[in-house]
Amino acid sequence: MANTGGSQGNHDEFVARCFQDLELARAFFHHYLPAEILEQIDLERVSLEEGSFVDEDLRRSYSDLNYAVPLRKGLQGDEKSRAYIYILVEHKSASDEFTVFQLLRYMVRIWQRELEAAKYRSGFRLPPIVPLVLHHGRTRFRAPVDFRDLVVSMPGVDAFVPQFRCLLVDLMSIGPDELPESEVRLCAVLGVMRSVFGEEIDAALRDAAIRLATILDRPETKDTLAAIMTYVLQSAGRMTDARLAEAIQPLGRVGVDAMSTLIERWKEEGRLEGREEGRVLSRQETILEILTTRFERVPEPVSHFVRGIFDLERLARLTAAALKCDSLDQFAESLK
Repeated sequence: MANTGGSQGNHDEFVARCFQDLELARAFFHHYLPAEILEQIDLERVSLEEGSFVDEDLRRSYSDLNYAVPLRKGLQGDEKSRAYIYILVEHKSASDEFTVFQLLRYMVRIWQRELEAAKYRSGFRLPPIVPLVLHHGRTRFRAPVDFRDLVVSMPGVDAFVPQFRCLLVDLMSIGPDELPESEVRLCAVLGVMRSVFGEEIDAALRDAAIRLATILDRPETKDTLAAIMTYVLQSAGRMTDARLAEAIQPLGRVGVDAMSTLIERWKEEGRLEGREEGRVLSRQETILEILTTRFERVPEPVSHFVRGIFDLERLARLTAAALKCDSLDQFAESLK
């Protein structure tokens, strides 16, 4: 299965799948929110709100996540007081100069919803919102993060311009050594995201596999691994099964089983693309690439036999066998 580059939806699906995991979201907040904010919120009780505030025509470039988090007891004299952490995810080849303006609009929509829910009652106060832009693209984020930088300065009028700025996590400005090392799954996810557009994706994927191999006893690790593998196969340019198999070798049998399951599921869902002939040739090459990666060389009789198989279902089974077998002899048995 070779890919030449992913669609916008693939990036959205990956971010949503990973950040719906509240443990991973908490790790992200602990690492990227200012200490002053962390001291005032109870992240153990954070929850993800449903729905999106992004305009329909902008969803090719943006997605969002809105988390409700209780304020610590005693703040504002109300135990039920809460704040929101609103993440606007920008998936663009270049940053949008007016991203901070879009963010302000969506914050106003959240406040409007809260005001309507309170039926505009006297004394009601709007909840605080922590705005954060997560930039994921091919270049660094270069747009303003302060709203006032978008407005022409005018003496006597500047005081009436909203004083608003956002937090920024720019994945394209973060080096590999700046990722949150102590948060294994988060580090793996962000490392793959920041590298998915470039040639370094193989190294990033292998690094993620090495990290995840240290916590294979945790059930959520396999979910994260499946999300990463799906994302990379859909979005990384020219990624193939064989390259993926090589990168996840540190995971051992767990990685092999996960990849085999993923391939079988894609086959069942009809997501392996291309004309019939192209799919057959691609599958044959994938099997031989996997065997070469795992065992260094493939005997000519085995190679010749594989190239003589044109049934996609059988080739799919042989792909799984190539991933799971412990030796070339064992794989040869599956050809009988």
